[in-house]
Amino acid sequence: MVSTAKAEEVSRSDIVITSGSGGFTTTLKLALSKPITATQRRQVIKDLKSGAADGQVSPMAMIRIDCNQTFARTTNEGTWETDYKCFPTYATLPWGFRISKSVRGIIVGLVKEHGLKWWRNNVSQPKNAPHLEAKDYIFHGTMKKVWNGDTVAYKDLYTFRHNVNGGGDGSISTGGTFGVGP
Repeated sequence: MVSTAKAEEVSRSDIVITSGSGGFTTTLKLALSKPITATQRRQVIKDLKSGAADGQVSPMAMIRIDCNQTFARTTNEGTWETDYKCFPTYATLPWGFRISKSVRGIIVGLVKEHGLKWWRNNVSQPKNAPHLEAKDYIFHGTMKKVWNGDTVAYKDLYTFRHNVNGGGDGSISTGGTFGVGP
């Protein structure tokens, strides 16, 4: 006789949460050192989503920001903010990302930010410097130089150790696309 396990007893060794809206998406991945039941997994996901965005990924409509305007998005995994700073002959895009309180609550030790990669009008630009910082650090950098009418795409990766269900490796990937100027 073949026994069948209840759905509650099915276990997994990972958790993946993707969320975002208009121009920004994040994905949290947790590799677990030991399997977790479906019930435990749902509770961890619920805890990580508490107090944040709804966790649904919206269609990525092109967002455009004008001079001295801020583009900000919050997901379950953190908050991204970019300012469009215009000067007489060019502009810059200072940016920052802060990991959400719920995700900071499971991080053990330092977070390695791998360095923002970005593209201006589909052309690769110099990668921003990587950082190794505390979990409550506001990771930041600057995309420069850009001009009105440009389209900017970006992505970054943050890796860390976590304490969920015996611990393991975790990561947050961030990225998106937006336009600058009229």
